[in-house]
Parts: sequence; C-alpha cells; structure tokens
Amino acid sequence: MTLDNIKAVIFDVDGTLYTGGIAKHLILGDIWRCMWALRERQTRKAMKSRDYMTADNYYNTFFSTLSQKTGKEESVMRDWYFNRYMPLMVRQIGKYCKPRPQINEVLESLREKGIRLLVYSDYTRSKEKIESLGIDSSVFEKFYCAEEFGALKPQTRPFAQICQENGLELASTLMVGDKVDSDGGALAAGLQFTCIDGKNCKDVDRSKYDIVSWNEFVNICKK
Repeated sequence: MTLDNIKAVIFDVDGTLYTGGIAKHLILGDIWRCMWALRERQTRKAMKSRDYMTADNYYNTFFSTLSQKTGKEESVMRDWYFNRYMPLMVRQIGKYCKPRPQINEVLESLREKGIRLLVYSDYTRSKEKIESLGIDSSVFEKFYCAEEFGALKPQTRPFAQICQENGLELASTLMVGDKVDSDGGALAAGLQFTCIDGKNCKDVDRSKYDIVSWNEFVNICKK
C-alpha cells in the first residue's frame, strides 16, 4: 500500500473503523426480536448481488422480503428497522466496540497531507456510529449509505457516483474496508482498494488484493 497520488480516502465503518463483533449484541439487546435481526441479515445478504437503482426500489424489496420472512406487516418492519434496530446498533457499538488504535491521529495525518476523507457504509447512521466511538466525525466531508443509492456493496455504481459527485478521479481515490467481497467492489469501479487484515481475509487470495494490518496502515498514514 502507498499513498502516492492518492487525493481522497473513502472509509467503510463497520469492522474498519472499530473492532468488536456487534451481531451478538444486537440480538441480546433486543432478545424478543432476535429472529428479526437474523432475517434482516439474511435478506441483506441476498440483495447484495443486484443494483436496485433507487432507494425506493431497494427499500420496497427489502421490507417486502423481510415481511415475508418474519410474517409481520411491512409497516411493522419499517418501523422496527429505522426506529429501533438502527438506534440499537448505534448504542451497542458505542457500548461494546472499540475504535481502532490511533484512529483520530491517522485521520488527522491524512488531512494534513491534503487528502480528502469520506465515509461509505452499507448501513445508515454512520456519523452517529463514529461519534459513539469517540472518533472525530468533523474530519469527514460526507457520509454515504449504500441503501440510499439503492445498491449494497459490492455494486460498483455507488463507488463511481461518490467520486463523480465530489469531483474525485477514480484512480486517485482509495477505498479502505475490511471485506474483499463488499468493499472490494471499489476495484471493479476503478478506485484503488486496501483491505484491513482480519477474520474476513482468512480465505482471500492475497495475491489479488492489497491487504495490510491495521498497524501497517497506521504507519503508512503517519509517515
């Protein structure tokens, strides 16, 4: 990995800016609706392979499928997802997860180099999650959510659209994430991609991707 010619860095959030599994805490945090959380993850996984083009199309399919899987009305699932599940996710991340070591120093170092910083996450409430971890959210210019594009990672359109909207060249923009099979969609879109090493890289062909440890990433950014 190198920052040569990099003008902007787009960060994933979950698993990238913080450590600590959140799935079990989401289930335990709302035990009576634990099956809903499991069905949500199943639905999301099944929808990764398609670009729905708009947020409305995405949400209509998402909640229709979730309704079928849970046996609950779509309106009930919408209310649960936006007003209970997403706020719970923010709270549990702040309570049980830890920000990456030296993360604020890394972000400030990148800014001092004149590198623009953005966020692109599959889930909503990225800014709230970041702030719950004590990470300085003011260093990021914008926060993007895949759902709002109508396409989850690794769909390529949102990566390219983020660059276009911010006047960024694809080749000089770096996506940093922790999952090759989702954040790695940046490569197909024409961006550069660095994956933070961890459990999600266990079976990845390392000859095909730029995979670095968090400590290596810190050292490169702070040079």
